[in-house]
Amino acid sequence: MVTHGARRLLWLACLALLLAGPGCRYPRDMEGTLDRVRGGVLHVGVTENPPWVVRGDPPAGVEVDLAREIAAALDARVRWHWGAQSELIAALKQRQIDLVIGGLRDNPALTKQVALTKPYAKLPAGVGFPAGAGKAPPDNLDGQTVHVPRVNHLADALHDEGARVVPFDGPPPTGQALGGAHWWLRARGLTVGPWVLRTDRHVMAVPKGENAWLALVQRHLNGVDDLPARLADASRAYPDGQGGESQ
Repeated sequence: MVTHGARRLLWLACLALLLAGPGCRYPRDMEGTLDRVRGGVLHVGVTENPPWVVRGDPPAGVEVDLAREIAAALDARVRWHWGAQSELIAALKQRQIDLVIGGLRDNPALTKQVALTKPYAKLPAGVGFPAGAGKAPPDNLDGQTVHVPRVNHLADALHDEGARVVPFDGPPPTGQALGGAHWWLRARGLTVGPWVLRTDRHVMAVPKGENAWLALVQRHLNGVDDLPARLADASRAYPDGQGGESQ
């Protein structure tokens, strides 16, 4: 008669043999994305959102460079696929592409559809004021006029602080208080006020179930230690881009 303890030891021995076997790896992909990309082609969905993704042939931007680095580490070629975020997420769900980039922000609605990396950039957003001799930002935003892009994600928070929100189209107005990411405000020579209205948590998206592929992308993002410098370079190359509304 085989005792419960003996069965447990037998099960552990079998598990050890499986883990020691050739080709065994944890985590694993359901559809073998990592193995297919390695030495092959990395299909990347890109949606325009400077400075993360800048339209061009080929595309440019902070996350475009990160995707190229991931491909290079796998000796893979990159094939870019342009589309709206909703189109790219649908293609990712159907495993037509391997990765979606474009300044995506951590979002429960996206998590229900695809797998997201852990946030690799946590960037505060607030209000910047024109620098003046000995002039400090106001103590609060009550009654302050703040200009924001027509499509923005700070208007509600600004209204809550009592600010007068003025949307703009095209390049940001000069000599005015602007709402946006702190790095973008500083790049424009503005003095950032002491408020964090929102913290943008940037992620990338991969198909669900491709756990080894997700782990590799995450490892690369975890190793990026020069993101502030990359953003500073991008702000000079693309001064009007601050991350748009990719959610």
